[in-house]
Parts: sequence; C-alpha cells; structure tokens
Amino acid sequence: MTGADVRSCSYVDLIALVSESNEPPGGIGSVARLVRHWPRSCRTGLDIGCNTGAVTLELASLADASVMGIDLSKPMIEAARARARRIATRNDVTFRVADARHLPVADESFDFVFSGGSTAFVDDRLQATREYARVIRPGGVLSELHFYYRTHPPDALMRDLRRILGFDIPAWGREDWLRLHEGLPFTSLHLIDEAAEPQHCPVAEYVGSLVANASLDREIEHIVRERLIECFEVFAENNKYLGVLGTVLLKRVGGPSLHLFRHAQREVS
Repeated sequence: MTGADVRSCSYVDLIALVSESNEPPGGIGSVARLVRHWPRSCRTGLDIGCNTGAVTLELASLADASVMGIDLSKPMIEAARARARRIATRNDVTFRVADARHLPVADESFDFVFSGGSTAFVDDRLQATREYARVIRPGGVLSELHFYYRTHPPDALMRDLRRILGFDIPAWGREDWLRLHEGLPFTSLHLIDEAAEPQHCPVAEYVGSLVANASLDREIEHIVRERLIECFEVFAENNKYLGVLGTVLLKRVGGPSLHLFRHAQREVS
C-alpha cells in the first residue's frame, strides 16, 4: 500500500490496516454483562459487523459457543482471520464477507445474533434487524450494543463524522433504536442504559500504540498516524454526547404479539 492509497482509503480499511480491535459501545465489559443474561442453550451465534474479529473471539469464549463473524469489508475479514490464526485457542470461530441486510444463511440457523454497534453503519437498519430475527431460532436471543445521542450533537460535529466515515450517521436517540424491534417476535430480557465511557488516554498515545504494533512500511507509517489521529479526535469529541444502550431480546415461540408496556431487567447509570 502506498501513501496515496492510505490517504484515499476508507475509514474501515484504515482500521483493518492496523488491526484495531474496534471494541463495541461500552467495551468488552458490556458484552460480558449482556452474555450473562443469555439462555444457557446459546451455543451457536452470529457476530454482525465483526470488524477485525476481536469481539467475535471474545463472544466464543464468554458464551462457550461456535461463532461466525461477518463483515461487508474484505480487508476486515482478512484481518479477523489473521487475528484468529495468531491468538485463537479454539477452532469453532469462522469469518466471511457478508451483508447484514441479506444474510447468506437459512432461517433459524443460530441461537444468538450479536451486533456491537455495527447496525449504525447499515443504511437500512430495519431490513437488517428483520434479517437478525429471521436467522435466530425460537428461544434464542438478539443482543445488541448501540451508541445513542443523549443530547443532540452540533451540526459541525456531524459534518466531521460524515467526512471521516464517508457517509451520514443519523443522530438517533435511545427510543429510535428500541423502535427497530417493534412488530418483531421479541421479548426484552435485559437492558443497559448508561453514559459512554470517558476517554482513557490521549488520542496521540493510543494511535502511537496502534501504529507501533502494526508493522507498517516506514513510508506510510506517518500518514497512517496522521489519519488515525484525525479520526479519533473527532470520535473523542462525539463521545461527549453519547450514551450506551445494550439489549437482550428473546425470540418468542409463535411469532410477534402486541404488548401494552415494555418490560425488562434494567441497568442504568
């Protein structure tokens, strides 16, 4: 990859280049908190938008399950497979290129579907959520982590996000995400609602650690560093406006039904 390639590549390909773990909203700790509320029968799963595979591998360990990770980006899948070869202690984790809106698997193929913030990057979120429901077995779960806006972000920040990501991210609030499940055969088992974690270290320090561990050619190293710093500084500013919503939804036997009230165990902070 040349310097020109790095300057023009997408954010997704940039993350794949340095194999950033790209943890979901709330981090791995929030994933573990959700998994504790899954039925013990969850032994096969699908990780939507798996990025470089770090969360897929954690899911397999936390749930003691066979997990398939999918991502629309071929470089991400290649990075995920490389990560699995490098660190995996189990052989029941697989990765493939696939579109969340059109999952290439049969109905009721999995005990759980997990999405760690990836649905925000899908341009038809309702279609994707319907696909998640289709491939989950009755008695299985859809478990998701989302960033949502607790307060409306400045227009200038949204323009910066569009420039960094290459597409619009609608400024969805908590209820926007919850409405995606209306009319689908789910019952809410557990809900997490909390502020996004504060920044733990300076952006330049974090980027420096990524670049140092990526074994990049020297001719592109400084360009990668500059682009990552630009991206993460925007994300750090955006983080000030965000909350984290986590859900565990049980797929009912017998299809959808109406509920007058929404019930769920809840964690709020």
